[in-house]
Amino acid sequence: MVNSSYRDGGGITFLLSVTRGDLSNLQTTCFARRHQKMTLDKKIDKASYHVIDFNMKDLDTIERNIFFPWLREKLTQYASDDEVSDAFATVLDEIEKDRELLSKLGKTVRDQCKMAVSTENPVEAKESVTNIAQMSAALTTRARSIFDRIERLVVPAVALLVSEKEQKYIDNKI
Repeated sequence: MVNSSYRDGGGITFLLSVTRGDLSNLQTTCFARRHQKMTLDKKIDKASYHVIDFNMKDLDTIERNIFFPWLREKLTQYASDDEVSDAFATVLDEIEKDRELLSKLGKTVRDQCKMAVSTENPVEAKESVTNIAQMSAALTTRARSIFDRIERLVVPAVALLVSEKEQKYIDNKI
């Protein structure tokens, strides 16, 4: 029996949704800092820690070690022919490339946050906060793109090709 309501491991959708929302909040906080006199550096640092070091790190570990290997195996195993299997592999390759870029960008945001908090130079602090805001916008856009491709291309394929039992197995692992 096929579970047509499969939602890509549940936990992955939840974590990515949280990360997307938190990225938007981080971006808003950074833009507020650029336009206000009061210091929000610690708030920015705390927000970036939550998004980058907590949510994104956990999401990356789960996807890299559990979810994407499982997806790759199942989608290529159950694909009707080599052409379909190759198409799924290409989609997953592109998503993984974007995830790597997201991870690198996240590390750069954290570095900029540390700079904004630690510097005594107001010009450097302002420049760091501006960089954080711009990179947060790029992170948000990239995360949204990954999420949208998973929702449009991967989830329907898993719902169609992978049995409910196998879907529940990966849900429990995640």
